[in-house]
Amino acid sequence: MSTLSYYLIYLSSGLIGIYSTYRLINIFFKEKKTRVAIELYSYIIHYALTNFLFLKINIPILTMIGNITGLIIISYNYKASNKNRFVAILLVYLVLITVETIIALLTGYVLLSVFTPNPEYTSTFGYVLNKLVGFFAVLSIENYSHIKKGSQIATSYWFSILAISLSSLYIIVSLVSSKMDIIQVSIIISLLFIMVMVIFYIYDGLKASAEIQIENAVLEQEKKYYMKQFDLMKSSVDITRSLKHDI
Repeated sequence: MSTLSYYLIYLSSGLIGIYSTYRLINIFFKEKKTRVAIELYSYIIHYALTNFLFLKINIPILTMIGNITGLIIISYNYKASNKNRFVAILLVYLVLITVETIIALLTGYVLLSVFTPNPEYTSTFGYVLNKLVGFFAVLSIENYSHIKKGSQIATSYWFSILAISLSSLYIIVSLVSSKMDIIQVSIIISLLFIMVMVIFYIYDGLKASAEIQIENAVLEQEKKYYMKQFDLMKSSVDITRSLKHDI
């Protein structure tokens, strides 16, 4: 694989990685304190910093420090105590690095040293699988947190996630294995990842809208119930007054 191909595949597959980071971060931090533009810039900084360190320097300890630094920068978009911020950053990093390490080992990569440059990891399949498995892991954690809060996750949703992930993996591997120009392949992969992000963004929007509608319906039912109770109490008071007047 040429250096250009290596860079393009890594950078394009990294888009789904940064989106996974965004979703994972938002599991731990609920309240934002910065504008959307600043939040976006912080994710771009994280993406650029970690990719530069990995592609140009390739010393694991520096990549790790850069990754954690990027997560710290991102975390200051949200309101949290220093203790909670530290724990959240640690958990986010552990989830991402665990998935990355497992996939790297399964696809034949051996880390020789954390303090010196290591042989380049050039498995295209491994890169793509790593990001998709990481994305699936993040969605699983996200849905588990919803279940603990009492929300029911439809089985069809889980199958949809699995189908999208496997289909994306098949399409990407097929493209990389084809004789298409590497730039075209990278553009298609990037567009595919963006499409996946948009799908889940739309799903989140529809889900939030449905939850608001349900809450409004419940409030409306409660309002009707209390109005009915008020009418009953008023009627009872009127009857009581009438009896007292007759007596």
